[in-house]
Amino acid sequence: MADSQPLTWGVTVADVAALAPHIGTTNTQTPADPAFGAGKKITEADILKWIVQVSAEVDLRLRARSALTGDDAQSRIGAAAATVVTNGAGSYFVAAAFPMKAGINDQASYSAELWNRYQSGLAALETVLHEWVDEAAAAPAPVGAGTIVAAFPAARFTDDMVW
Repeated sequence: MADSQPLTWGVTVADVAALAPHIGTTNTQTPADPAFGAGKKITEADILKWIVQVSAEVDLRLRARSALTGDDAQSRIGAAAATVVTNGAGSYFVAAAFPMKAGINDQASYSAELWNRYQSGLAALETVLHEWVDEAAAAPAPVGAGTIVAAFPAARFTDDMVW
């Protein structure tokens, strides 16, 4: 990328927090309570870190998108990627808030549901992207893009003609 800002597909901390409004967030880190075992609060910086991490994975998986030249395809990919990133970061958010329910055997885990949405959305997006790239590669080149656009008629006076 040209700038130093990480690609986040437009996903905000508020988008991720909206998936689990029952989980509070804070702007400042609070230490765990040793007397009651209460864990730390999840900060907005934590959520932003997860957004950046998931976005990096999505960006890597969709690297072939540069082969698509149409704005419509790019905007559709961007919208779908935003949903995928939101679900992936949301999975981290919920798992961090409820680590005791983040186990692989707990089928009722909301974090696992968000992670499944993330994985299936990313796989579907990657499949569609490759289909579009293959279609774009198979399409004939537009006139003027490396194709011959002029021809000359056969010569009327050939070299074997005598004066």
